[in-house]
Amino acid sequence: DTAGRLVSREFPAGGSMTVTYDTMDNAKSIFYTGSDTIVYNHKFGYDTLMRINAVISHNKDQGLILYEYEYDANGYIQYSKTSTEESGLKITYKRDKFGYLMSSEMNDEIRTEYYYSGKKKVRQMTYEIESGKRISVQTFKEKLNDYGDVIERKTWNGSGLESIEYLEYTYY
Repeated sequence: DTAGRLVSREFPAGGSMTVTYDTMDNAKSIFYTGSDTIVYNHKFGYDTLMRINAVISHNKDQGLILYEYEYDANGYIQYSKTSTEESGLKITYKRDKFGYLMSSEMNDEIRTEYYYSGKKKVRQMTYEIESGKRISVQTFKEKLNDYGDVIERKTWNGSGLESIEYLEYTYY
């Protein structure tokens, strides 16, 4: 459009995408249409500080999904909720005084703790909570490049002795 914003796109394999904006230049909705049907439709809501606080999404495979977000005083997401026609997922985030993510908890059952070495994440532990006890622990160790991109990731099982996954990443 005249403001330089993407408003539509045609795809070579068929289908198109249309984006609408509100008066503050925030994306208001995105519609993607396949060759024969609407594939997805997203509508966005914003809080008074112009941060996304709601996304209403509908797609032909998953149906209607509502995403809600709340932010802390520093502007970090502290809570998010996903609701579908069938179920929901609630994630709560905890950060330290510097804004580093310390833990996240899904539906009060699966908790992930994050540990740092300097400014780089070196490990995260995920476990399920069952009657207040930890079960199913996995540990991840990541090596980052100077831009903060993950270039290597190793995953260990609950005993921490055996690597069950090793991935290398290359960025161009």
